[in-house]
Amino acid sequence: MPNLAQTKLAIGLIGAATGWGARRHHSEDGPAALQASGLVEQLLATGIPAHWLTSVYPALRYASHQINQQQEALPLVLAHVQDVAIAVADAVKQDYFPVVLGGDHSVAIGTWSGLTQALGLGQNLGLLWLDAHLDSHTFATSPSKACHGMGLATLLGQGETSLVDLQSVGGKLSPKQVAVIGARSFEAEEVSLLQQLGVRVFLMTEVAERGLDTVLAEALEIVTDRTGGFGLSLDLDSLDPSDAPGVGVPEAGGIKAAELLAAFRLIRQHPGLKAIEIVEYTPQQDMDQRTAQLVAQILKALL
Repeated sequence: MPNLAQTKLAIGLIGAATGWGARRHHSEDGPAALQASGLVEQLLATGIPAHWLTSVYPALRYASHQINQQQEALPLVLAHVQDVAIAVADAVKQDYFPVVLGGDHSVAIGTWSGLTQALGLGQNLGLLWLDAHLDSHTFATSPSKACHGMGLATLLGQGETSLVDLQSVGGKLSPKQVAVIGARSFEAEEVSLLQQLGVRVFLMTEVAERGLDTVLAEALEIVTDRTGGFGLSLDLDSLDPSDAPGVGVPEAGGIKAAELLAAFRLIRQHPGLKAIEIVEYTPQQDMDQRTAQLVAQILKALL
């Protein structure tokens, strides 16, 4: 797959429309709302060759189906991430640069499983994970049993076997090639797991003390060191709710949008960047499309 620095690679937008991985399911509406906001047209107007390739919906829609316990959502999550993985792999095979738009953060299991398979990278993909949460629970430790809090652990080979073994047996990422930025709401079990695995976590307190530029530069060294490339998984709740109100689980004290957009100059046109994922957009929580417009700004800053 060529990279963005080598060619004017077409951008393939993939809507990963599900909320079954979350306790509140409205993020299923996120991709359609972003598409309706004129995202493609905004990117094209900036000279970014963007195409909306497909939208991947779950087998059952939240508006017409109820679940009694969060664990009942597992088959729906599993089927959906399988379809997302296929869509990402197909985009790569067609020489698109994949941009996955969620949907809750469980879609990351599909995004990065599909990408590593399509690129033949094994566990040799680095990943920047920007998130207010660590997403490193398993069903054994999670208070909510919500799969969007398990995505990173799953990609690292921990937890529910059916999710871990998506597309290929075992974890898809090496812990030493993953960096988490912006976390500020988590449980002790998640911290313990990531410490045991050796994942570098830049808590929001460290980001505030050292500055996002410094932290992001250090994280980039981690995800590009002896890897075949890296991806960016951006949960919009990593941003401060004053800038990004349209998320499912807002957490105060996040990264300011202006700071993030400026720092993304470190990633723009980076030869190792293989895919982007932006998740947890929840239009019902948005104010005057502030968050939807921020998604467009983020993609312009990166692409």
